[in-house]
This record gives sequence, structure tokens and C-alpha cells, in this order.
Amino acid sequence: MPDAIRWVVRFGLKGVAVFMWLALGACNNATPEVHLIPAGYQGPVVIIFNMPEGQPVDSRERIYRIGPDGVLAVQAPPNQGVLTSKELRFYYEYKDGTRERIPIGKALPENVLQVFGRYSRGIYRRAQHGDAKSVHVIEGEVYAVGIPSQMGDWGEKANVMMERWVDAKYGPNPSSPAPDAMTP
Repeated sequence: MPDAIRWVVRFGLKGVAVFMWLALGACNNATPEVHLIPAGYQGPVVIIFNMPEGQPVDSRERIYRIGPDGVLAVQAPPNQGVLTSKELRFYYEYKDGTRERIPIGKALPENVLQVFGRYSRGIYRRAQHGDAKSVHVIEGEVYAVGIPSQMGDWGEKANVMMERWVDAKYGPNPSSPAPDAMTP
């Protein structure tokens, strides 16, 4: 009988669960994140990764300084792994440099200012340079800052913001409508 099977038989499902918990915990190599959002901004936020002209990111703590339009391009790839609430922080940043923490809205009422709806998004663009053809994969992270009950279609607005940024950099996707046809 192989050693792995003997181990499972000997320790049972509890042993397997503990092993999986330890293995998954060891894979968590996410870098802590601080999101600095202009004071008073409410709306979708879009972070676009792997952009050579984007903001550099420290490998010990990712500080994302969001632009006044809610968009930020960074040089780093997406952060991989799981973050705790201590490792993932959102702040309003005032012009004098002071910060005010914005809560993450997992258990908050719908009528409280918060960060909510965080998800990853990818956009593909075809490009041709002479005879060479390539596909660009643009990875992003999207979330909203505001009062959820007052935000309506924030997800669609975030998607349009990201599409417009990518269109400006790589040109419009031939299968997508022209930017003038999209509603902000």
C-alpha cells in the first residue's frame, strides 16, 4: 500500500483536512495592499496591471494611489493569494496627506459608505505590428467606493471605464461598439 494511502487510512478525513489547511496556508504569498483614494471620491475604481508606464509598486507592501478619475495603471502583476482585513486596507487620502480608513462592506448595511464588490477582470485586444499579430491580455481589478444602495449600475460603469482606458492604449476592439455609443 502506498504511503499516502496509509496516511489517509491512519489519520482519516480530519488528517486530510488539516493537511489541506496547512498546504493552502503555505500558498498564501499575497503582499499587503493599501489603496489610497482621493478624499470624497465615490464611484467605481479600476486598477490595471502589467503596464510598463504605470505606477511602480513596492514588493513588500503594494500602495495603490488611485487617480481622481478612479483609474490607476501599475507596473506590477495582480496580487496573488488571500488577504486578511489587516492586509487589505482602503483609505481616503486628503491633500495634506492625512488618511481616513474606509470600511470594507461584507457585513455593513447598504446605506453606509464602504468599499464593496471587488472582482478581477480581463480584456483581450488583438494587435498587428507589420506582419506580426499578437493578443494583449489586460488584467484589472475593479471595486466601488460609496453607498451601495445609491450606486446603481457601478459595475457596468467600471467595465466602461476599463474598456475606454484599454481602447485609448491599444485601440478599440473591432467587435465592440465605438466609445461614443457607450453610456458612461
